[in-house]
Amino acid sequence: GETVTDSLGAILHREPNWALLPSSTPSRVHELLTACLAKDRRNRLHDIADARLELERAISGREWASAATSTRTHPRRAMLLGVLAVAAGLLMLGTGWLLAKFAASPPATLGTRQVVRATLVLPAGASLANRDQPIAVSPDGTRLVVSAMPKDDVPTPVLLLRELAHLEFRPLAGTEGATYPFWSPDGASVAFFADKKLKRLDLGDGIVRVLCDAPAGRGGSWGSKRTIAFAPGANGGLSIVNESGGTPTPITTPATASESHRLPWFLPDGERFLFLCQKSVTGDIYAFDPAQNELKLLMPDAEAAAVFVEPDTLVFSRDGNLMAQTLDPKKLVLSGAAQPIAGGVVRDAARGFVSVGISARGPLVYQPLTRSPGRRLAWVDRKGTRTPIKTEPLPIHEAILTRDARRAIVELENERVPNGEPVCAVLDLERGTRTPVGDRVRAMSFPAWSAEEKSVISSCYIDGSYRIADFSLGTAEPPRILIGEPGIEYHLGSATSDGRSLLFSQWNNKDKLGDLMVLNLGQDQKPKPLMKTPESEFLPSLSPSNTVVAYLKNPDGGLHGTLQVVAFPVAGPPVQVSLTLVGNEFGWIGPEELYWVDQSQRKWSATIANTKGVLDISAPKPLFEELPLEKHSYILAGDPARDRFLVAFEEELQQGPVPQLVIVNDWRSERTRGQPQSR
Repeated sequence: GETVTDSLGAILHREPNWALLPSSTPSRVHELLTACLAKDRRNRLHDIADARLELERAISGREWASAATSTRTHPRRAMLLGVLAVAAGLLMLGTGWLLAKFAASPPATLGTRQVVRATLVLPAGASLANRDQPIAVSPDGTRLVVSAMPKDDVPTPVLLLRELAHLEFRPLAGTEGATYPFWSPDGASVAFFADKKLKRLDLGDGIVRVLCDAPAGRGGSWGSKRTIAFAPGANGGLSIVNESGGTPTPITTPATASESHRLPWFLPDGERFLFLCQKSVTGDIYAFDPAQNELKLLMPDAEAAAVFVEPDTLVFSRDGNLMAQTLDPKKLVLSGAAQPIAGGVVRDAARGFVSVGISARGPLVYQPLTRSPGRRLAWVDRKGTRTPIKTEPLPIHEAILTRDARRAIVELENERVPNGEPVCAVLDLERGTRTPVGDRVRAMSFPAWSAEEKSVISSCYIDGSYRIADFSLGTAEPPRILIGEPGIEYHLGSATSDGRSLLFSQWNNKDKLGDLMVLNLGQDQKPKPLMKTPESEFLPSLSPSNTVVAYLKNPDGGLHGTLQVVAFPVAGPPVQVSLTLVGNEFGWIGPEELYWVDQSQRKWSATIANTKGVLDISAPKPLFEELPLEKHSYILAGDPARDRFLVAFEEELQQGPVPQLVIVNDWRSERTRGQPQSR
């Protein structure tokens, strides 16, 4: 048009003169152009990437080229490319002219591209494997793979694949136990960790190949130079291995034995990569150049690992929100202000990941944080009759009662506790008051009462190492270190009634396999093994009679296991109690009576008698038969003296299903929302 008004009027009200197209224009291209210029944007092509796919299909020869001519430029193909090139050039010139004219005050009639969020629902009964980074979006943004438990009563994850153009997830055969999935650059393969190995699944033939050993993998990235950077263990540095497998080469070395390099992410050159140097509940994000053997600190005190999205965006977590900031991939310099692109995203402070998948040419997919009001506490007798406890709703994960059951040490769920607040506290069950213990920096977990019940003994992270320490209550005294060795992680279990010995599981951070240990306080301070096998033993719980230890056994170091018992203090042959896997819901309800919750959420108990080192176990009997507990309830502790249980009940959830995954179609727009546009 001669004026801007004429041009806008033509755009809004008149159809293009399709007769001006060459008569030889293929019908597929004619349809594509029609879809690109549809007046109603609901009927218009949404993404130029889709146009590219259509053109590639047309040019591939399906409409006019034969196999004999596919290796040279066909005249009609050359003609088509010429037409499209001219059309694209005119479109860019015209669009640029119009945007320049109307940048200051764009007409409301033109509209703007909207960010669209939607939820993705996993198959019925499935849930994400939250302990290990479960989400990965393919580089082209068309596919999503997640690590998920296929059913409520199956604690072993598998990979589920979803073509985002379709509605269903489908399991990938051969991926049992898979964690930390990540894609190859061409999107043809998925790598993951399982069975203490790094593996790859080629989607074309469905074959799973073992690449190398990885005793306790903590993330990987597949570069464009046919190499994979990965963390083979929970402690130590990163390694590099060829994409076809072989002997990996160590490539980074932590400064201290307790640091962990994990969750690498390749930069576009396929040589350098980002990674998280984890220390405790925070870490530092570094860039590493293998050719120069140089480290560069990008972001200190980060909440979790970061990822780079081409061409210039660093995505990371801050205060539970997903943020994006401009990063020059060559100079490795951050610039501009960080902008939020998603709020309330699940992250794991202990393992240093954000539960998100992202692609430069596709959507953002993340696991939303469900901030439920917490859990209510009640005393429940064997019949199921409950007596409410007047305390505020709390995200209680674990509780350890005093002998008189008037107080409890409670451990709160990390992701639901505001930054800076301790996750461990003493809860007065009669008055409803809560007293924090320690601080968030020490990352306390697996607490227990001291013999006098005047202090809390806990696993924690102090001065760069995992320790077991004694925290005094009501004083300003610093914690007293009881034991700590670099490269070892401690999960405290129980203390003997006289307070002279501690039982705990000791984990080597390279392979994450635990052994049951006993520390006799006041003596040589050297732990001695109670159960030490090639399998993993963890979560020891000593009976009130101090004669039997219950614990979980798992051959792979997972967080579920079969329930076992062994005599104490002199261990004999262990005896298996549960037929199925058990989580952390087990303990003692009598001097010699053990309770547990199985995979189907059924509650059981059995008596365990130690007669001169020989264990006699009764047949299991069900609990709460008269008044069964709700599905979303948790037995926190048993109170043997009063023959009752401390149980946490979920508050009523908000109306409607809780989304498992959220997908954002145009997440980059969030960075510029409300920001000045460049001219």
